[in-house]
This record gives sequence, C-alpha cells and structure tokens, in this order.
Amino acid sequence: MRSMDVHDDSSPPVDFPVYGLDASWRGWRWFEYYQAKSGDRAWAVGLGHRPADGTGGIIISTLRRAHYDMALPRGQADHLVEIAFEGAVRLGNATLPEIDVPRPQDLLKALVGHMQDQSEHYRDWPVASWKVDGNLITGPILNFADGWITFTAAVPEIYVSVLGLNAPLTSSLDVVRIADLREYGLDSKARLSLASMIAAHKQPANTKLPPREFLHPDFHALFI
Repeated sequence: MRSMDVHDDSSPPVDFPVYGLDASWRGWRWFEYYQAKSGDRAWAVGLGHRPADGTGGIIISTLRRAHYDMALPRGQADHLVEIAFEGAVRLGNATLPEIDVPRPQDLLKALVGHMQDQSEHYRDWPVASWKVDGNLITGPILNFADGWITFTAAVPEIYVSVLGLNAPLTSSLDVVRIADLREYGLDSKARLSLASMIAAHKQPANTKLPPREFLHPDFHALFI
C-alpha cells in the first residue's frame, strides 16, 4: 500500500481512456493539463500538439462523462452545454495575447459572457468533420480569433474536445486513444501532480501553444 503524505495533493493515475492525435501527426507532443480536486481522481486530461514548423497547435481534452453529467447545473437538461462552455472558455484563454499586450478594461468578463452565450446555442454552431479512432464523425465547431473548438460524445464514458489555434480542422484529423502516454511525457501509472505537468513542459519551447503578440479583432468585437 502506498504511504500517503498528509500534504500530498496529487491525484491517482488516469483511469479513463485518454485521447490524442494518431501516429501520422508530425510535431511536438506534451501533457498540457489535468483537472481534479486535491487528491481525488482526475475528471479531465489535456494533451498538446504542435507541428514541427511551430505555427499553430492542437489541444485534445478527454473529459470523464460521469463527472460532467453528475455536475449538471440545476434546471439544465442538456449535458453538452457544459462541454461546449468549458471548450469555449479554453478557446478564449488560448487566444488571449501575452500579458504585456494592452487590452480593454473588463475584457475577461466580456469574453466569459460571450462564451457562455455561445455555448448555450452550440446547436446553432457550424458543423465540422473529423475522425475519432479512424471513424469519420461530425461535431459543432466554434471559431474565434483564428482558433476553434469542437467536441463529440461519440466515445462511451467520455467526451472529447478538440481545440485548434492557427491550425486547420480537416476530415483527415484523427483523434485516437493513446495507449502509452510516455510520448507526452507522462507515465500512465504515475500519480498526477503539478510537478508532473512541469516536468512534461521541461522540453523545447515548442511544447506549448504559440504565444499571441496582439489582440485579435474578435476581442474588440465583444464591445460592439
């Protein structure tokens, strides 16, 4: 039995299928994030991908379905609204410029409000085609500031959300179950912790999404 330190806030190893890009992807891969309460099982894991030329990037999030379905807000009947909202907020954060770039006052408040409204109407989003485990699927897609987010409930027990930044979404993009997370700098049998994320990022600078050096016009449009 593992001896737990009383101050250990790490989470148990991932115990649900985790998705990333298939072997045809050429570029950098890394462990982007996980979400969990201190010491509890994770309910979300994100894997990062950046092409060899460094021009864009893709983050694939695997979300434990039972967690999101149980946490459905009172009065909300559609489970996918929360999946759309989480993805939309992640898209907004990914497209924000560097902290030293001037930005309007209350930008974050306006951004969250916009993404909340968008997520509640995800059924009106355009439809995109991509692959999951080699099978062509369709999913709603939200475009914002040269980025996009799409998601699917096609895989049992989980939701899969895909975020792209300066990277085209095509029907050839194949999101697959990753059998060995070591290619992302993560030991599948190891506990999850902030230290494990930091270790995964102690790679070349391309193991993160490219930084934004300007405020995209889509952000200014939030105040019109």
